[in-house]
Amino acid sequence: MGCHRKKPLSPIVGLCQECLSELEREVLNGFFQSKQLPVTALFEYCGLAKQLVRQAKFKNCLVSASVIGAVTVAVCEGKLGQPNGLQPFELQQRGHSVVTAKTLLVPVPCSLKSMKQRGWDLVVRMTYSMEKSLAVATAPFIIRNKKGKNKAQQKQLNREQRLKSAVNRFALSKDQTDFQDKKILLVDDVMTTGATLEACGNLLQEKGVTQGVEALVFCCD
Repeated sequence: MGCHRKKPLSPIVGLCQECLSELEREVLNGFFQSKQLPVTALFEYCGLAKQLVRQAKFKNCLVSASVIGAVTVAVCEGKLGQPNGLQPFELQQRGHSVVTAKTLLVPVPCSLKSMKQRGWDLVVRMTYSMEKSLAVATAPFIIRNKKGKNKAQQKQLNREQRLKSAVNRFALSKDQTDFQDKKILLVDDVMTTGATLEACGNLLQEKGVTQGVEALVFCCD
C-alpha cells in the first residue's frame, strides 16, 4: 500500500503485518438503524481505513481497492477484528437474518463523473471480492441517472436535501431479474448521512423487494 515499512507481509496482498494489525484495531462493526434501513459499518472513516478509501478513489490506486475488498471479506468472515462480537455475515445478528442463500449483493454505483475519470468502480470491486469468497451473488440493479447533483454539490446539502437529491440520481437497470423473493444487501464504500442508501433501498422496495433490504458499508463518516 506504500507505507514503506520494512515489515513482514500480511496474508492480505498489499498490506504489511503492521498495517494489518492497525486495521484490526480500527474495526468497528457498528450496527445502525438509518430510519427504515439497517446498516452495518465495518470501520469509521478515519485512520488507515480512510487512507485506503482516499487512495483508491482519489489517487486511482487499484492496490488499495483490492485491499479494501480483501479486508471487507476478512471482517465479514470473522478473521479480522470482532471487538463487539458482531459478525455481519453470520446467519443471525441482533435477532435478524443477514445473509441467506437468497441474498443478493447490490453495489451502490459511483457517480458518472468518477466512473469516467477512473474507469472502474470501487464498490463493484468490493462486491466482486465478496461474491468470490462468500458464495453470494451480485446483481447491479441500481444505476446512476445522467441528471443529478455532482459530488461537490452533495457536500453542501443537509440530510433531508441529500435524500431528495438521491431520489433523482438513481434508477433500476433495465436488465434486472426477478428479485421479489430475494433479500438485498446494498454495499457502499462510505456512508455519511445514509441518504443515498435509503434512496436506493426505497427504490428497490417500491419495485417489489419483499424479503427486506439491508446495507453494508466499509466506512461511516
